[in-house]
Amino acid sequence: MTAQLQSTIDALAERLTEPVVRLDAHRRIVFANAAFVRVFGTAPGSIAALAADDAAKASLIAALSAANEAELPLTDARGELILVSIDSMRCGDGHVAVLRPQTTQASRATDYFLAAANHELRTPLNAILGFAQMIARGVGGPATDKQREYAESIETGAKLLMGIFEELLEVARGDDTAERLSEAALDLGSLARGQLDLVRPQAEDAQVALAMQHPPEPLAISGDARKLSQCVLNMLANAINFAPKGSTVTLGLGRAQDGDVVLWVADQGPGIPPTDIRSLDEKFQRTAPGDLARRTPGTGLGLAIVRRYVELHGGRLNIGTGAGGGACVTLRLPADRLLGAAPAKRAGIL
Repeated sequence: MTAQLQSTIDALAERLTEPVVRLDAHRRIVFANAAFVRVFGTAPGSIAALAADDAAKASLIAALSAANEAELPLTDARGELILVSIDSMRCGDGHVAVLRPQTTQASRATDYFLAAANHELRTPLNAILGFAQMIARGVGGPATDKQREYAESIETGAKLLMGIFEELLEVARGDDTAERLSEAALDLGSLARGQLDLVRPQAEDAQVALAMQHPPEPLAISGDARKLSQCVLNMLANAINFAPKGSTVTLGLGRAQDGDVVLWVADQGPGIPPTDIRSLDEKFQRTAPGDLARRTPGTGLGLAIVRRYVELHGGRLNIGTGAGGGACVTLRLPADRLLGAAPAKRAGIL
């Protein structure tokens, strides 16, 4: 390979966002682009750091210098083991190889899926929203009070779903809008009751009773109504999913002794093993005794979203066991979010 050709290949490789290396005729790595150094945190001379042992190093060199595709586990810049797809091709008397971390491919697939799902689901949601609004307004004929109530619940749920999909699309685009709050004054009690009404059909299907405990005075706070609504909805839906037939899921809110605003959801289900509590609010984590988790619907994202939104409000999420057994998930917001705060009162079991 001439020096001019080597220089041209190296220049082209530097423009790529995927890691690229070039090997000489003796299978030595003589060039790595900036993307390679960024992903793997190593220069060509220390390529052995990517492999765990001599056997892994030999497999790596063989994959880089073979004119075909291969997959190998390699160590990235964070010291984590990742699966890498290696596509090597002969170039002159040497080889050029492109290394594609599978995590990158999965991320692209996820972004595409989220964008496509948002687009495909927006159309039917708009239709549901429009028909619900027409029923509530009596466009097709007079509606009874109960029919208007149902239509308003459908409208509320459709708007909430629309907001979720909008946020998913923002995440897929790498937009930081999902990490910002749209704050306004709101009554946390009214917000919580609205979400309780949304899950009543789910609770009825599961033969689970719903109860609410709250102080007599309103809890006026400053916060993002949509994000807090999603928190309460996720907490309730999660509790109903794991509550046994004939049991009760209780939603409570009030002031803690330190002045913080507290909202909690407790069920009478099997509870959560102490060893599993720490990971329960991580993405895609679903914990339940035996095969209950497999038989219960859900993605394992609910409480992870709750924690994210609560922390955006400066609060925290606690997961534990309720006074009567079962799981108890508590959302705690700082006292400075209260509007016209009165002295803290102990309400219910808070």
